[in-house]
This record gives sequence, structure tokens and C-alpha cells, in this order.
Amino acid sequence: MVGDAIKNHEAFQGTSYSVYAKGSYANNTNVRSDSDVDIVVECQEVRYWKEHDSAAGGHPPEPVYAGDWTPNQLRAEVEAALKGKFEPSTVSKGSAAFTVRSSSARVDADVVPCFTFRYYFENGTYREGTKLFKSEPSLISCRFLSGERIRLCPRNTQMRFVSERFV
Repeated sequence: MVGDAIKNHEAFQGTSYSVYAKGSYANNTNVRSDSDVDIVVECQEVRYWKEHDSAAGGHPPEPVYAGDWTPNQLRAEVEAALKGKFEPSTVSKGSAAFTVRSSSARVDADVVPCFTFRYYFENGTYREGTKLFKSEPSLISCRFLSGERIRLCPRNTQMRFVSERFV
């Protein structure tokens, strides 16, 4: 249902994105009596990155991203898509995710808008994951597909895209 909301929302037409389950529900380790499903909406139009050793490099040259997909824009469009598909009163906004409260037949969903993230090593190999920007200006978090989280960092006042270093 969340995937349909994103797919049918006009702003996502022609956009590279992925929608998938994450967390205990996806890993089949959830507790049924106290369960929700975590759904990731990953915008792949922008790729954030960091180098393991900035002096040694490792990130291939790429043009600077000049598109419209900012963290605020992604959050706004995900919210609009959810409210367009579900009863707006069932969608609430948190600092990291939107919660869609369910009917009695479905589980609640936490929908997390994020971007593709790559952590580059000196030899050019990388680990891929996601980058989450919270709506409050406190912390951002990066998580690899393996589930491993790297350190939380103070949010920069300016967003840095593809070929700029994220500190």
C-alpha cells in the first residue's frame, strides 16, 4: 500500500527510488502484539557519500547534483503521497518517519524517507546504505544495508551532495 502511494504520486513519476521493508518485520523477528512495519522510501536520484580516508581518496569523480530532491522536498512529497493514499488523519509526522496508523486488519507502518549513501574505501570499493535526514536540525544518521550504523554527526547547515564530502 505504501509502495502504491509513492508510485502513484506525481512527484515520483520518472524518479529513481526504491520502497522496501526494513527492521524486525522484514527480518521476521517482530512481536505480533506490539508490531509495526518499517518501510524505507529511498530516493536514488541523489547519492551522498563519505570517504574512509579523505587523504587517500577512493571516490570516483562525479558531477555535482543539481536536481530538486533535497531532504525537505523528499519529506514533503512522501507526506503528500501518504495523505493522498490514506485518510490524512491516520498519517502523522515524526522527526525521522511518518506513521500510518492502521485499520484493525493491518499493522501500523513507519515510513522513512532517505537517500542512497556510499562509504568509499581507498581502493574505490564501497559499502552502500541509506542516509536519513531528520526534520529537526539535530542529528543525521547513516545506516548500511547490513544494518550497521555509523556514528551520528551534527547536521551541517548546508547540504552537501554527490561530489562534495559529507562531514
